[in-house]
Amino acid sequence: LMVPVPSKLHFPKTTTKPLHGVRITVKDIIDLKEVKNKGQSRSYEKLYGPRIDTASIVTRLTSLGAVIIGKAKCAQFAPSDQPTADWIDYHCPWHPRGDGYLSPRGSSTGTWVALAGCSWCDVGIGSDSN
Repeated sequence: LMVPVPSKLHFPKTTTKPLHGVRITVKDIIDLKEVKNKGQSRSYEKLYGPRIDTASIVTRLTSLGAVIIGKAKCAQFAPSDQPTADWIDYHCPWHPRGDGYLSPRGSSTGTWVALAGCSWCDVGIGSDSN
């Protein structure tokens, strides 16, 4: 399996674009225009359509040159749930450095798993939602 990721070679940094080419993931509950938020709930996903606007933090980062590479899972409606006991509709992301004793947890778990396990992920946007 492969994940296509934009190369940093095509994004020279400038004074107006200091984050040009920085690759970011966005927590699932943070809005991206024309993309559905799932909240890790199948019912929520089916009930609500794509977002109309992009969250201001994401707009600011992209205006500075950051590149969105994906949305990251969160616990259902973003509380601090313990995997896998509290994950209902979707499975918790696997901890890439896990040895059987480590497991990701918390509302921004997908963001932190992406940062820990993907060398091509530079920044993750999470939130303190508890």
